[in-house]
Amino acid sequence: FTGKDLIANITLPSGKEQTIDVKIPPGIREGITLRLAGMGDDSIGNVARGDIHLSIRIQPHRTYNRDGDDLMMEVTINCFEAMLGKTIQFNTLDGRTLETNIPPGFQPSQILSINGQGMPSMKDQRMKGRLLIKVNVTIPKMLSDEQTTILKTLVNIASNMY
Repeated sequence: FTGKDLIANITLPSGKEQTIDVKIPPGIREGITLRLAGMGDDSIGNVARGDIHLSIRIQPHRTYNRDGDDLMMEVTINCFEAMLGKTIQFNTLDGRTLETNIPPGFQPSQILSINGQGMPSMKDQRMKGRLLIKVNVTIPKMLSDEQTTILKTLVNIASNMY
């Protein structure tokens, strides 16, 4: 998300140890290969040094999944919050706290989309993907007699509205 500067110690084919600085750009994707020109094999005299090719592997995040420049996360609300709406807060990859509203009548198959809160684009770091929030809705498995009576009353009222 923010990129990273790394220092790596490598052993060249000639047996020499070399320290290299690697700049991982923000928004880099899994499987991209970075080329460090002229920093590789130096074992053949009178021949220009080769290149070092680094393949990027990205560790999974516990909250976010990535799809291109979009980030995806899941939140869980109960069925009453889905009916009435709810404001949720969550932390972003860069440590900010964002707040968004799940509108009343939210359906389990819907996904919230927040533009500009995803991964930075490698081509233009001013551009960012979307944050996609999958909202899981839980339904109570056990209700008391009183809760059942209240819900039946609400169902009767709602059925008379249509």
